[in-house]
Amino acid sequence: MDEIEVDEGVTAVQTAHDEAMEAFLRIFATEADDMAKISPAETRHIAMLIYPGMFALDMVGPLSVLQGLMNTQVHQLWKTTEPVKAGALTIVPTGTLADCPEQLEVLLIPGGSAGTLAAMQDAELLTFVKEAASRARYVTSVCTGSLILGAAGLLKGYRATTHWAALDVLAAFGAEAVQARYVEDGNRMTAAGVSAGIDFALALAAKIAGEPYARGLQLDIEYDPAPPFAAGSPDGAGEEIAGAMRLMYAPLIEAMQTAAAHPAS
Repeated sequence: MDEIEVDEGVTAVQTAHDEAMEAFLRIFATEADDMAKISPAETRHIAMLIYPGMFALDMVGPLSVLQGLMNTQVHQLWKTTEPVKAGALTIVPTGTLADCPEQLEVLLIPGGSAGTLAAMQDAELLTFVKEAASRARYVTSVCTGSLILGAAGLLKGYRATTHWAALDVLAAFGAEAVQARYVEDGNRMTAAGVSAGIDFALALAAKIAGEPYARGLQLDIEYDPAPPFAAGSPDGAGEEIAGAMRLMYAPLIEAMQTAAAHPAS
């Protein structure tokens, strides 16, 4: 088979990019400790759980930030390597739960609706989450992913948050529910609904690689939100809309409360 020839122009652009990254590091990594945080000698491993029925942006948002960390490998794990339906998207796992690295910088659990409810009652999955969390530097979630952490017994005594509609469920896991974009308590970091995963990921990136580098990641993805409506919270949306959504979510929240009261783990 003939080898694919690499265009010289592409090679030149890559070389220029690498040189620019070196210059970037020299600006911000003025001390040896800074360089070690930004570009560690050993590869960092981040494990993101994926599962049927999850909300894709819960994972893709943080992934867009955390994949920019240097010398970092992000794993998307499920029970098999078969494609997983996540709403309108299909995600192909990079490995199985058994392939999860022994040493983890971050364990991230995304949320969803009915898929999350099923995950909360999956004893095999909860065992994996518990074991992976025990060897992770940071144990994190986005949206209702925190309910999976709770079902695995990992939020008892911790301050945590989740999607606004499910906030009351956290108490059943012994957590102190906090209404905030993201909450940090010890090595637990939980984000509110969906888009809050980007805010949380930037804060996490700052802890891992330093604030200047995290600011660069934010600029790189041009995260400068200016939504057309101030409807990103129940107060902003108004009671007519928020009330209708509470009614819509009521059966799911009731089922999650029931699942929380009868843990599978």
